[in-house]
Formats: sequence, structure tokens, C-alpha cells
Amino acid sequence: MMHRSGEVCYFLCALIVATLPLSKHTVIATQAVTTEDVVTETLPIVMVFNTTDKLWLYKQNISKSPSCEYSPCIVEEKRCMFYKTCNISNEDVDLLKKRKQLRGNNWARTLLHGTFNNSAEPLGSVDLVHKGDHKKPYANMTLVYNESYCSVFLTEYWQEPRPVCELFARGKQAPHDPTTGCNDYFKENCTGDILVLYNSTCVTEIETSPSSDIYCKVDG
Repeated sequence: MMHRSGEVCYFLCALIVATLPLSKHTVIATQAVTTEDVVTETLPIVMVFNTTDKLWLYKQNISKSPSCEYSPCIVEEKRCMFYKTCNISNEDVDLLKKRKQLRGNNWARTLLHGTFNNSAEPLGSVDLVHKGDHKKPYANMTLVYNESYCSVFLTEYWQEPRPVCELFARGKQAPHDPTTGCNDYFKENCTGDILVLYNSTCVTEIETSPSSDIYCKVDG
């Protein structure tokens, strides 16, 4: 009889426990979750640099050009410059910057490391430093406008007094001029004189340059 009562008590106790709501302190065993299982939204700025194309600096605004008699005006410098992505993730990027020197067909190369952040929502920004032992600050680039083949950044260069608007054309778009949307945004939001860096010879000159390799290294 005592044995029968114990069975009934065990059944009723189990039923009561099963029907009680879970406490907020209840620990529930689940499958281990790794960082690969967590889906994070990719910032638009990451997608701008996530390309095998060159990002040509097409033009930027400047406060005042000594060659201008009136303002605003357009100055053609003909000093080509582009970024090439070496490695990229949702968190950081390695970039190769190449810029034509003022004389001859020689190109200066700079290797940069960038850390993406979402403080400049919704498009994001990247903090760039010189890659190497010292990691000297280079610039902060905030994406302010973006299309598939054209982007506008607000760039704060290290130790420069004011930010600069920079319009980048991607790959094959550069020879055909920036998109209408990019040009309109730049015109409406980037005040001052305009310095044009890209010209039709940039692509051919980088291809025929003695140091035309675009690999992610500084020397050689």
C-alpha cells in the first residue's frame, strides 16, 4: 500500500512540475553557437570595398585654388590615384593605394589597414592606418553616398584642418564619368573649388608603368 502511494505521489509531483512555468533563471541546454552562426548585417561601406575593381579617385573639393580667378572653379591636376582591395572582411580591410607622381610615369604605393565601424550610420566609415609596425594614422573615410559604380566619401586626413569630399568611380565606370546621382550629390553637398584627378590616360598609364603590378606589397 505504501508502495502504491509512492507511485501516485511520484506521478502527481512530476505532473505538477511539468505544468509549472519556467523561471527566468531556468537554464535550458541548447546547441553551442559559434560566431559563424551569427548573421550580422554588412555595412554598405564594406560592399564598396568588396570588389576586385580599382576605386579611382575621380575628384575632390578644395577650399581654394591659387590658379582660379573666381570660385567655384574646376582644376584638372591629372594626377591619377586609386585604391585596390587586398583582403577584406566585415570588420576590416587591407588596401593598396597607388598615386601617380608629378613627373614621369612613376607610381607611389602605400599599404593601408582599415577598421570598419557603424558609428556613421547608416552607411558606415573606415579608420585607415599605415600598415606596419607603427600603424601611423592615415585617414577616416565616411561613406555619405553610394551607387553600384560610384561613391562619395567625406574624408578626414590625419593632421589636415578640414574634411574633404571625395568622389570615387569604380572600375570601368571611371572612363565614362561618374553617374548622374553621384555628380548631383557632389555638386549639392561638396562646396568649394573642384580638383579633378582622373583623366582618360590613367588606365593606360598604370598598365604601361614599370611598377604596374597591383599586388598588396610596398616594395619591389
